[in-house]
Amino acid sequence: MEREVDRSKHTSQQTVERNEQILKELEASRTQLSTGNQQMEHLKRELGELLAWRAQQDENVNRKDCEVMDCPIFRIVFNPNKVRIPQTPPTHPEILTNDTTCIFTK
Repeated sequence: MEREVDRSKHTSQQTVERNEQILKELEASRTQLSTGNQQMEHLKRELGELLAWRAQQDENVNRKDCEVMDCPIFRIVFNPNKVRIPQTPPTHPEILTNDTTCIFTK
């Protein structure tokens, strides 16, 4: 009978120790989850900021492209496979080369 009581105490003690270990592991997992969630939120915010910045840059590039294309000084019509833009403006208003047509207006 005394042996059974000792075995029960020992088994109970092991169960209590195992439960304490599981609780420690659970708390560590919760801490890791919380840290991971915070990092994920930070990365989401950072990604959102970067995407907004990129959209602004794209908008600026598109606006500048439109300004260049609408520029009254010259317009370039070209063969997309081979483009050569003259370094200096030609003296004649319209020049046609093999690959590029530059139309200069004043």
